Amino acid sequence: MHKRQNKIIHFFEVKSELGAGTYGASLGIDAIHFASIQHQLNIFENNPIKRIEAPLEWNFEHGKNYEYAYNIDAIIKIYEQIVHDLTQLIQQNYFPFILGGDHSFAGASIKAIRQAYPDKRLGVIWIDAHADLHSPFTTPSGNLHGMPLATVLEVEKITEPLNHVSEQEMNQWNHLCNLGGEDILFEDIVYIALRDCEQPEWDIIHKTGIHYYTPEQIQNFGIEKIAKYSCDYLEKCDLIYLSFDVDSMDPSVSTGTGTPVPNGLSLEQAKLLLHYLWKSQKLSAFELVEVNPLLDCNNKMATIAANIIAELIYSNF
Repeated sequence: MHKRQNKIIHFFEVKSELGAGTYGASLGIDAIHFASIQHQLNIFENNPIKRIEAPLEWNFEHGKNYEYAYNIDAIIKIYEQIVHDLTQLIQQNYFPFILGGDHSFAGASIKAIRQAYPDKRLGVIWIDAHADLHSPFTTPSGNLHGMPLATVLEVEKITEPLNHVSEQEMNQWNHLCNLGGEDILFEDIVYIALRDCEQPEWDIIHKTGIHYYTPEQIQNFGIEKIAKYSCDYLEKCDLIYLSFDVDSMDPSVSTGTGTPVPNGLSLEQAKLLLHYLWKSQKLSAFELVEVNPLLDCNNKMATIAANIIAELIYSNF
């Protein structure tokens, strides 16, 4: 079994795409497994695995039955299971290596860590092209993979509503936000490779002073300094949760993902960044999401993801 510090790495897989706008993200985890076998990386053979899987029919049974929070009733069920199971795993002294379909369930991962460590201050490093700070009150799409951080920040208190959200939908959103441990602080978030936000998200970032690094800053400072600056910024935090959306990388690399954005990280930059952050003694969980083989060619994205995972879990630090 592979270890980080004195903890055994435990894969925690969330096979779902209920929060995404396109089909295919739920297949990303199996695509990574396939790439690991094909290239003899042996990622999963010697590590325990827990998988949560949303029945495929939920995509059709629940469908878009809420105008500004598609599938939220089904997503609540997955959130509840993640919070319960991941909290237990953490309390058993495992290190969670989380593989997700779409990014909507990252909020549940944060809630689980907060529940497992209620007295610890949690910092979040969010490596993503997008801020994921929307709520049903501001979303232009209704897709919850654009809302995971909003579920742990109470953004509604500082945003001007743009959408008329029904009472039933509002109650479901409040239920989702109140699952698990306490919220995190705006000042305990760092974005890396952020470059595609709607105005309501920029308003939240600027009002609250959320720390972020754009591609231009990465170019100016270099990726290793950005990694160091991020850790230094979160110095007051006891723990760090790292979420890596593959769309943080440039579309020339992230060929198989749902929302690619130009001017992203190169593969070399992504690897240097993740290796630096992986060494942090405060790292409490690592997450990789949004591999979509239906949008890919020859499983390229999953192979890149599998190689990144292998390099991390086999590394010495």
